[in-house]
Amino acid sequence: MEYRQLGKTGLMVSPFCLGADQFGTGISRDLSLWQLDAYTGSGGNFIDTAHVYGDWAPGEKARSEKLIGEWLRKSKKRDRVVIMSKWAHPLLQSMDISRCTPQDIETDINESLQCLGVEKIDLYLLHRDNPGIPAGLILEALEKARQAGKIGHYGFSNWKLGRVLEAEASSAQAGIEGFTCNQIMWSLADITAANVADKTLVPMDHDTYKWHCSSGTALTAYHSTARGWFSKLEKGQELPERYKKVYDNEINRDIYARIKRASADLGLSILALSLGYLKEHPFPSVPVSSFSRKEQLEEALQVCEAVLPKDLVAELNTLKGLA
Repeated sequence: MEYRQLGKTGLMVSPFCLGADQFGTGISRDLSLWQLDAYTGSGGNFIDTAHVYGDWAPGEKARSEKLIGEWLRKSKKRDRVVIMSKWAHPLLQSMDISRCTPQDIETDINESLQCLGVEKIDLYLLHRDNPGIPAGLILEALEKARQAGKIGHYGFSNWKLGRVLEAEASSAQAGIEGFTCNQIMWSLADITAANVADKTLVPMDHDTYKWHCSSGTALTAYHSTARGWFSKLEKGQELPERYKKVYDNEINRDIYARIKRASADLGLSILALSLGYLKEHPFPSVPVSSFSRKEQLEEALQVCEAVLPKDLVAELNTLKGLA
């Protein structure tokens, strides 16, 4: 498997990142452990989780992190994987109350280190923003944790560009590393943003794409296959109505027609085109993918290194309004 450098972090990671959001809840414990073994056994080394993952189920908290921690102890593969986790997410019962504060960041980091059973988390992302706090104060808390050796690098998820630029200026003024990675809602499919139920999610847009091109900041993309939208269209399957509201639009019909032709011309599957699109940009970009069945992961491992022609990526960017 070919690895790529994740921008300024210097971390070398595999072409796609294994998403663990449903580990221990929507995905059974046994299947979760099998996926970790199969993914790393095929050369994958990049695992995405979050301190809040699993908290939607009653009972035990932080199930995803704890299950990964169990696997790390049993497999003894800690030195072979890059762990990316996220903190400072609002409590699920009070999503309108931010927990992106220096105090909550410190608490969540310490809890996640315990859940994962590690001394340091390679890449730490803020799961949400708190516009009521100056970005510089948030960066101070992150830098404190980095200097203490608790995290290797830090970044953000679901921050709007204006706040990212504020943080960029603050880190330059303070002479610190600052944000090194963004995790954003992005896929080959175009999004009808007004119909996304969770209004705290931040999708890719033209200005953010251009900022990534100019800054070179690394990116990891969640919802990277758009809930399997294009693959399901090809198979004549239906998606739930809540996903139709997000992805069933004229732009995606144009994108689907284009990738159907590309699939025939290049001999690549729709999944390969979906994952391949996210890797071919002027900045380091890695799709985060999660799988509910063994065959889905097996297919992704087979196609994850597909390379798309640059002119095709440019054409798709034009269709999506990113060019």
